[in-house]
Amino acid sequence: MYLIKETVNVTVYNEEPITGLRLDHSNSFYDNEPDNVVKLGFTYPNVWTNPGTYTVYLNVSNRVSANYTQANVTVFHPLNGFTLFTSDTILQTLEELVLRLTMASDTKEPMGKITFNLTWGDGAAEFNILNISADKKAFNFEVKVWNKLNVTLKISPAAGKPGDNFTLTFVNPPNVGFQYIITSNGDLLFSNNQSALYANVSPPVPTYNVSFENVGVYVISLNAFNLFYSVNTSYTVYVEIPLTGLQLSHGNRFYDKVNDTTKLTATFATGTALTEQWIFDDKVYIQQFCARDWGWRLEEDFFFDKLVCPSVELATTEATWDMSASVGATLRKQTFTPVLWLQVPNNANTLGFTYPHVWKNPGAFLVYLNVSNRISANYTQANVTVFHPLNGFTLFTSDTILQTLEELVLRLTMASDTKEPMGKITFNLTWGDGAAEFNILNISAGDSLVFRHTYVVQGNKTGSLELVSPSDNKAFPFAVMVWNKLNVTLNISPTAGKRGDSFTLTFVNPPNVGFQYIINCSGGHLFSNNQSALYANFSPPVPPYTVSFKNLGVYVINLYTFNPLYSFNTSYTIIVENPLRPDDLTLLPAQTIIPVPDGNITFTVTTINLTTAFCIWDFDHNDTTSPVYMNISESFPVEKLHTFYSARTYLVSFHCWNNISQVTEFSNVTTRNWNMTNFILSYKNVQIIDGQVPQAAVIFSLSLLDTQRPPLGLKAVFDFGDGSPIQNIDFQNWDRSHTYPSRNVYNGTLMLSHPDKGNIYLNLNMRVGTFQLVGESLGGLVMSDTFRFNVSVPRNFSGSATVYFGDGSFTSKCEKVDTVWIFSHIYQRVGYYQASLTGYGPVVSNTSSPTFTENVTFPGTLEVEGSVKDLTLEVFPRVIHHPPGNVTALVWLYSPHRIMHLNCTFNWNEIMDETFITLTGPMESNTVVTYQYNYITLGSKVVTLECSNAYSHNIAQVEVFVNNDCFSPDPIFDRQYSKQAKPMIVLNSEPAKLVTRTVIKCTDIKPNFTWAIKIVNNDSMLAYKYPDLDYLTWERGQLEPDLYRFSLNISFGREHDFCWLSEMIYVRVERAPLVVDIQGGKVRKTGDRHAIVDARTGSYDRVMGYGNNNGLAFTWSCRAYNSTSVQELLSLESAAPSGLSIPCDSISTEIEAGKRQLNISDDVQSMGFLFEVAVSYGGLASNATAYVQFIRGSLNAEIV
Repeated sequence: MYLIKETVNVTVYNEEPITGLRLDHSNSFYDNEPDNVVKLGFTYPNVWTNPGTYTVYLNVSNRVSANYTQANVTVFHPLNGFTLFTSDTILQTLEELVLRLTMASDTKEPMGKITFNLTWGDGAAEFNILNISADKKAFNFEVKVWNKLNVTLKISPAAGKPGDNFTLTFVNPPNVGFQYIITSNGDLLFSNNQSALYANVSPPVPTYNVSFENVGVYVISLNAFNLFYSVNTSYTVYVEIPLTGLQLSHGNRFYDKVNDTTKLTATFATGTALTEQWIFDDKVYIQQFCARDWGWRLEEDFFFDKLVCPSVELATTEATWDMSASVGATLRKQTFTPVLWLQVPNNANTLGFTYPHVWKNPGAFLVYLNVSNRISANYTQANVTVFHPLNGFTLFTSDTILQTLEELVLRLTMASDTKEPMGKITFNLTWGDGAAEFNILNISAGDSLVFRHTYVVQGNKTGSLELVSPSDNKAFPFAVMVWNKLNVTLNISPTAGKRGDSFTLTFVNPPNVGFQYIINCSGGHLFSNNQSALYANFSPPVPPYTVSFKNLGVYVINLYTFNPLYSFNTSYTIIVENPLRPDDLTLLPAQTIIPVPDGNITFTVTTINLTTAFCIWDFDHNDTTSPVYMNISESFPVEKLHTFYSARTYLVSFHCWNNISQVTEFSNVTTRNWNMTNFILSYKNVQIIDGQVPQAAVIFSLSLLDTQRPPLGLKAVFDFGDGSPIQNIDFQNWDRSHTYPSRNVYNGTLMLSHPDKGNIYLNLNMRVGTFQLVGESLGGLVMSDTFRFNVSVPRNFSGSATVYFGDGSFTSKCEKVDTVWIFSHIYQRVGYYQASLTGYGPVVSNTSSPTFTENVTFPGTLEVEGSVKDLTLEVFPRVIHHPPGNVTALVWLYSPHRIMHLNCTFNWNEIMDETFITLTGPMESNTVVTYQYNYITLGSKVVTLECSNAYSHNIAQVEVFVNNDCFSPDPIFDRQYSKQAKPMIVLNSEPAKLVTRTVIKCTDIKPNFTWAIKIVNNDSMLAYKYPDLDYLTWERGQLEPDLYRFSLNISFGREHDFCWLSEMIYVRVERAPLVVDIQGGKVRKTGDRHAIVDARTGSYDRVMGYGNNNGLAFTWSCRAYNSTSVQELLSLESAAPSGLSIPCDSISTEIEAGKRQLNISDDVQSMGFLFEVAVSYGGLASNATAYVQFIRGSLNAEIV
């Protein structure tokens, strides 16, 4: 027996005893209500609710000791009900501040004994008992004590000279202190510091004085201020130069013109900021003047040094200035600010100003000028005489284009309405050739003066008649052209010659006076004179001008005579030529034979030394041309086309002559008659070549009797038989060449045609290459197919040939059938081969050498291929258990020959899998290809391998069976709809049920049915409530029109080894077409004039159901016929052209959408109608037609 062992945990406390316990209070044991007990070593947040005196007990203990203490606490109401009011707190000195403390009648008490402590902010204070206690409350107030300011400056004097003192004195300063800043144009002059704010004011001693060295306008600014008030004032001080040296001058000896600005100018030695007063007769003007050395600045800091002053006081800081006098019209008005005044230099008569006074009347006037500024003044005067300007004068001239010794006449007239006086007038007449006249003009209004002058020297003259009065002058310029007319020519002797001969040039009919001339030859300069000859008498050159030429040719001598007004041009021809010799000319052809009647021939004449000549053709038999002047550089060689019409011999001549000799050349021309049978075609009809493509052309030669050219108008159509474009040409040469594209036998034709002689056909049979090669086949199977090589040779050919098959073997043995030699060969290896032939011509007699050799390659590469029939298919196992449904297939090539090209399809025959395995490319001998697959569906499967190449085809099949322990091999769905290309069609207007077909053999437990619906177009799954059943249903309109893939997976759990089966079916849901029906039948008869044609009642959307025709749209088309029976109505309609209709409203009225009522008048006995209606809804549309035959008195009857 053993003791029970147990562990026990015990807590032991080690604590200090409590000592020194007491209660403290932060406010002498007085509390506010409601306030907390505060400032204890530890506190408790007791809130007092009522005033009074309370005893507070505190018991404190721990596990080893205990203690207690107590304290008396008095509780008062907090200070409340007090309000402090003040009078205006913005004061000046000696003004009183009043405070008023009020206590509300609903003040909560007791608050204990209260004291107050009042401080005024300037050192004064009050303290006393307010007879209440227990709290403190402070009332703060702010007082601003500052005196208002109205201080100004007095500046004396207001204007002065540079260096003068200006005194600044304070006016109306306050008794107490203030601060001030005095500036001049922004620069500091005087100021005091902040300590002056707290003392009485004392004016500066000595008084402030300021002086300025430079001329200008100075702005003195005073800014007086304290901490609450400020005042700003400005004062203008003018520093100017006194006026000295004032006088008046005039630009025209104190004579002015009416309606003209006076030419008076005022000048002075010194002075600034001047104001001028002008007195012109009874007109007074005042202006201000700016000295030239002042500076004024535009806003862009641009300086001008010459301005017209503004018409405002110079004290202004901105002014508008008229800039027309200095900077042009682009800156007529601008705003300027004066920034600098400069002293005028001590240089008399350098400064001046004017005033634009315009005189209105003539007379003698006394002009006064008063000038001053702020520190000086002066005046002056002048006498001015004003006349009318020169007016009323007109100068007329006779013809100003003259020859020498012709007279020029001037006539000066003075109009009767001339304005006078103009003062004493003088005239100064210059004629432009040195002659002149000067005198006083003695003429009255309405009179005229005549002046005459004769020019003896040629030239362009410029004369002038100048009139001068005391106040005006006026000039009448005139231009005179004095040049003699020209009619000068040249006499050249002789006009033709040999190289080196001299030709003399003599002037004919020259004028007496001088002229300029230039003589050149074909653009090159020969002789000329200079311009000085214009102004002297003419002298002919001594000795006379002569010229000679080294080269043959026709030279043009040009004489150009001229002066500044006239010119005269003449041209002359000099011919420099050699004597003509028989060897100088050649006439081709010298002898020829041509066909007639189209006997056209072109003669050509060439020359060696001939330069220029007259030439003429003579074609015999009174056929001569007119003489023609010819130049070797332009006319030769000479070509002449001539037509001979008769068959005979002609002697043609070409005769040329010039100034010193002549020569004749001859040509013998024979013409022949002909017909089309006279043509002979010759060529070599066999072309020996190496290789496949000829390197040379075949020459086809045509001849006609002994003529040397084809007849004109002969057309040749060459068809060479090689597929090249047929050549339709004008045959102008006897030979025609053609290069054939390749070795072959060509059968062509040549058609010759002539508009007068008719047509003829000639054969163009051509063999390009002696040996023509043809391969019977370009491909075949190895070791089985026989390849035949056919070689065509010319008939009766006695040569030989050897064929090289490309695999190392060759033979000269062949089977000869007529002109074809047949070489045969069976290839033993797979591959590509190129066969060739070496052909030999007949052996040269007495030798063993052939006459020629041709080497050529057979066209095309030969393909020797393996057979796909050597392929076999093996599949295992033959019975496949599902799941997993695994199967393996082997494709074997049991052959020593490989297959170069293979194209196979492998089909597992799985209805749920549209994928086919393809096998392409080469396959080596004795190789195997392995494929594996998992079947999804059950039942018998035929595995098919179909292979082919260009020369063989093979199909191998193996049947397997796929089974499942829990399912029958029947398909789940109808497998004809298992392909997307052939879905099952279902209308969305009807409900549908998709039921499985397979038999479930495992019946002990219920399997799982897993459905899925996929929208094929966007590859998305449809959100649908899928049942766990062997069928799936959907209601009318539940599925939108689209293509769907329904799939079902039937599976078991662990109980049956997770056995499963899956399959799918494609379903296309289509929108059901609209039902459109016209009540009463398709064909009916009626006697009712107001019969109803109703397409509304019987029309509906199948999804919405019968009777629901909301939203249907009806479009009507109508026809009317004069029919008396239904048969006639149908007959008329079938014969009527399409598109013939009438407005439906003309025969009926729409009483409701889809319903129309006939409107047939009383006098109609019978009439037939056709109503066509198109009903549309939601993108759908359907049509219906109704025939209605109206017969008065007939009963309603539905025919169809």
